[in-house]
Amino acid sequence: MEAHDRLPTLTSMDVTDATFQTEVIDRSRQVPVVVDLWAEWCGPCTALGPILEKVVGETGGQVVLAKVDIDKNPGVAQAFQVQSIPAVFGLVDGQVAGSFVGAQGEEAVRAFVEGLLPTEEVSEMERLVAAGDEASLIAALAIENDNVEAVTALALLLVERSGEGDREAASSCWSGSLSRPRHDGSPPWHELSQWRTSRQPSASCF
Repeated sequence: MEAHDRLPTLTSMDVTDATFQTEVIDRSRQVPVVVDLWAEWCGPCTALGPILEKVVGETGGQVVLAKVDIDKNPGVAQAFQVQSIPAVFGLVDGQVAGSFVGAQGEEAVRAFVEGLLPTEEVSEMERLVAAGDEASLIAALAIENDNVEAVTALALLLVERSGEGDREAASSCWSGSLSRPRHDGSPPWHELSQWRTSRQPSASCF
């Protein structure tokens, strides 16, 4: 996604049934989103709310808080099958990565929020894949040797450089090779190095 297409940075927002897809699901593909389902009549909700706002705010935009009033937005509550509030869900890449029900102390909330953040290793791998050059992609695969995105990107890069085959076929072939067992214990991208050296076109996958 280009920089000008990114959703604006923020730390907290009110979300409705109508805006949930864009503000929560779509946004969670860029940054983790903490969804706080609450109601005005709920005492524990009013106690938890300020803690969530403080802890999420401390991340400086690395995590976003989405507050949902379930009385006004029953659709979201039904989607999460909420039976008790406050109910808090952490979404990453469009999927629920964690949750808890009931009021929690600041340290417990902080641990929950920090658990949604990518590790330094994952962040480095994502940076290398985004760089897109051969050295960076190989370095990314050294971190996670079965990462489909990195394997495919490296395959396409090598195919494009050699001028052999089409991109779709290469992507299918290299991605498919990830699931095949290797008796020599070599990483799944080892074949790419062999292919690059031989530069021999083939009609079949490894």
